[in-house]
Amino acid sequence: MSTNAIYTTLELLAKFRFVPAAIIGREVFPHVSDTSRAPMTSRVLKRLREDGLIDRQMVLGRTWVHWLTEAGAHALDVEGGKGGVKLAEYEHDLVIVHLYLTLREHPLVERIITEREARSECPDAENNPWAIPITRQSGKAGYAWPDIITVGPNGRWGHEVEWTRKNKQRLRLLMLAYGHHADYTGGVYYTTPQTSTLINEAATTVNDRLWESGYGRQIITRNLTDTI
Repeated sequence: MSTNAIYTTLELLAKFRFVPAAIIGREVFPHVSDTSRAPMTSRVLKRLREDGLIDRQMVLGRTWVHWLTEAGAHALDVEGGKGGVKLAEYEHDLVIVHLYLTLREHPLVERIITEREARSECPDAENNPWAIPITRQSGKAGYAWPDIITVGPNGRWGHEVEWTRKNKQRLRLLMLAYGHHADYTGGVYYTTPQTSTLINEAATTVNDRLWESGYGRQIITRNLTDTI
């Protein structure tokens, strides 16, 4: 069994809450035929489960997904494993995996970082270069983390998947935080048919406010289906 395949699998799982087995196979064995890829992937995953570094779960009766255990997260020096899939967040988290793989190939993306990687870079949010200071609805100060961060010649952008509707005021506060952050060029919000109206209205309001304050229009909205 290839040591490189083991490390590539662990490094992929260190980026996300979970990854479906089929995606792991394509990432770890990109030049192998579909017929050979499945058993090769299965052997790698079985070995890592036996070593206690990963675990798995069948989701919705059709998809095997894998994630790092606490031991695996410790070995990779990332945030600890969550101990399974949260079904309420499954679709959102799965979309983030697909969005990452899409953005990774964009010619203007020189570096791409997931929320998990960003959080793991420095446990103290105040000193973490990726954290975004935000004022919460309660008035208390806190920090927000983009789902994905890209860095390239067009700047540093936070990417947010809006799979379900959020409180409008909470949404505006986060958008404003992107606009006020000196190191972020802006935020890109990916919408579904259920969230499109809310997100676009909030982005218009925030962009107008940022423009009036001299920051520029820094919030972009995109239909998720046009991207992945």
